[in-house]
Amino acid sequence: MKRTILKLSALILFSACAMVEEKEPAAVPHNAITARIAETPDTKTQLSPDNSSNIRKVLWSKGDRILLSGSYDKIYYTEDDASAFAAFYPEDGIDFMDLSTGVIAAYPAEGIYMSGPDAEKEIYLTIPNVQQYAEGTFADNTMPMVSDVSYDTELHFSNAAGVLRLLISTEAVNIKVSSISIHTNEIIASETGGDMCYIPADREYNLDPDYTYGVNTLRLDCGEGVKIGPEGTPFYVVVPHQTYTGMAITVNTTDGQKQMFTLKEGKEITVKRSGISTIPLAIDELASPAVSIEQVSSTFQSIKVKIKMENVSSFYCGISKKEAFERDFTSGNLVNEAQYNTLYTNATDKVTYEGSAFRFQKELGDILIEPGQNYVMWILPHKDSGAYTADDFIYTEINTEKLKPGGTIDVTYSGLSIDMTSISLDFTAKGASIVYAALLSQETMLHFKTEEDIINYIIYPGGPAVIYDSSSETFIRKQLNPDTEMTVVFLPVNAMGVYGKLFTETFRTKAVPYSGHTVEIEEAVVSENGQDRIRWNVSGGEAAGFRYIIRATDNYLWTNTLQSSVLRAQETMFLSPDLYYIEKTTEKYAVLSNLAKGSEYILIVTAVDESGASSVADSWMFVY
Repeated sequence: MKRTILKLSALILFSACAMVEEKEPAAVPHNAITARIAETPDTKTQLSPDNSSNIRKVLWSKGDRILLSGSYDKIYYTEDDASAFAAFYPEDGIDFMDLSTGVIAAYPAEGIYMSGPDAEKEIYLTIPNVQQYAEGTFADNTMPMVSDVSYDTELHFSNAAGVLRLLISTEAVNIKVSSISIHTNEIIASETGGDMCYIPADREYNLDPDYTYGVNTLRLDCGEGVKIGPEGTPFYVVVPHQTYTGMAITVNTTDGQKQMFTLKEGKEITVKRSGISTIPLAIDELASPAVSIEQVSSTFQSIKVKIKMENVSSFYCGISKKEAFERDFTSGNLVNEAQYNTLYTNATDKVTYEGSAFRFQKELGDILIEPGQNYVMWILPHKDSGAYTADDFIYTEINTEKLKPGGTIDVTYSGLSIDMTSISLDFTAKGASIVYAALLSQETMLHFKTEEDIINYIIYPGGPAVIYDSSSETFIRKQLNPDTEMTVVFLPVNAMGVYGKLFTETFRTKAVPYSGHTVEIEEAVVSENGQDRIRWNVSGGEAAGFRYIIRATDNYLWTNTLQSSVLRAQETMFLSPDLYYIEKTTEKYAVLSNLAKGSEYILIVTAVDESGASSVADSWMFVY
């Protein structure tokens, strides 16, 4: 497609000799305020018609709402229309106005944050990133304005933005513009309300990305389409007043075609506050989006692709396992959810990319590329209509190579540390590109008959292994069970996808240290001092204290097996004594409270010595 360079000419937006008659209201009610032009050329919310001198004025519209901020916040509205001087009335109808501390006002009332009547402070305004076409002007609630600080009922407003006037023409017939997208290197609009930081006293935006949550793309929605011809049709877009670089404008038509215009490198477009910058655009060659994806090569952990896109101003993209793609594509979930991905925008009309698939866009880097797997990469060109079908997707199947045996890399370790609930060690696999590492229980290890079985298990997608992209690292596993046998497994893989010798070594976590005490529960519920209690005795010396758990038997703590539940409860009372269901006492009894009559419960008790070591637990099941 022919790349068109933007041409720029500037017009003055407002002038003292404007051809608009300003009529002051005959009588302003006592509870109203008035809004007046503060300076020529500053104004309001809609453009007056063109005249022979190309002099324009912005006017109030009926129903416009402004927000006043002072000792209170209040919204006022106007009934006047197409006027540069208008009366505004309190929306709540309450006749109250305290002007002693001054007020400052902003338009539109929606999407604005102000704090106090101080023009030196920041006001957060909105420039919509989606604006609606209005013939010969811009839509209501689009041009933000701010007043000076006032101590009386007359407010002097100034525009807080400028205007791009896109004068679009064509020699072709029956062309209707459906939307126009503008992309720039600078922040050009707000994605949410109140994002644009404006300082009234300086009449400037603070567009520092660290403080302003703006976006680089703005779209003018033209509804069912605006017909254009050789004479040129103006389209007005409100933008922050600043200098723009890297601007790309995409004109979309109702038949799904488009033409992109790109600002020549090194050129700039400056939009002044209260000024119109006119850009003539001549449509001479419309085209439809064209996208292709092709796999170039692959290794066991990466995929190289070649991507071409023409006439695509913005797009969604993704990569997923083939099975997941087919499931979501067939069910329609992909069509419904694709547009919730990150929307990427091109500043040029043509993109050619060759490189790793998961580096194509940063979002794709989140997916783990695994050996011997089939993936599908897809691209969805953006539509302004937002109505997508399966036919809009461009996708291709891509795959990775399988790992191969035969390497000579060995794994060694040092710095082994084992306690009751964790294992850690430093491993080294010189010559490895990646290392698969896993910790397997002995129950799991019993299922494997050969080393190949272990390898297939740990490299299986979604398997238990953690993949390290370094030949030296610290392997740590926590939240293990005390006194449990575990096997650490490492599989080193070189840059060619050849794996070396499988490393396995078995370790046992340390057991919970037990004291020399023995606890024996008196298997009876007794009533003492108005309480239901269960008592116990202790032998092996005087204990420093006791810990106990009472739980309903149909709600065991971990399993439905009494023996394992008691063992786990015993370990938990030692390792995590402050859990909410663990009671502590120096008495030799448990108090029964909030138990249901006729229900079965289990009591588990341990004695604790001065060092915190626990006795072997005793337990008793009873019906309350």
